[in-house]
Amino acid sequence: MKILKWIIIVLASILILWMVVAFFISGDCKYEKSITINAPVEKVWENTNTLKAMDQWSPWNDLDPNMKKDWTGTTGQPGEKVCWKSAKKEAGEGCQEVKKVDAANKRIDTEIVFLTPYKSEAKAYVTVVSGRKRK
Repeated sequence: MKILKWIIIVLASILILWMVVAFFISGDCKYEKSITINAPVEKVWENTNTLKAMDQWSPWNDLDPNMKKDWTGTTGQPGEKVCWKSAKKEAGEGCQEVKKVDAANKRIDTEIVFLTPYKSEAKAYVTVVSGRKRK
C-alpha cells in the first residue's frame, strides 16, 4: 500500500510539473520559406503585392481549381479580402485579408482564417528583396 501511495504521488507530481511547463509555453509557431526568382524586384513585387496577383500563381489553386472565391475590398490595399470555399477537404474554406502593404520595403502582410477542415488563424507576409543575402 505504501508503494502505491508513492507511485500516485510521483505521477501526480509529474502531471503538475507538465501542466506548469505547458502554461508558460507559447502556442505560436513561426515558419519561413524563401525562394530565389531570376527576375527584377519590381516584376516580382507586381506578382505578390495583391491577393489577386498572388492568386494567379498560388499552389493553393491546384488543390481545387473549381473552388468558389469571393473578392471584396480594393485590390492591393488593406481590406482587400478573398474568401474561398471548396468541396475538397484539402482546400477547405476560409478567408485571407490584406492587413498592411509596404510598397517601399516590398512587403505585404495578411491574415488568414481557416474555417474548415479545422478552425485556425495565421498571420502571413511576403517580402521581396533584391539579390542580396538574407540573414
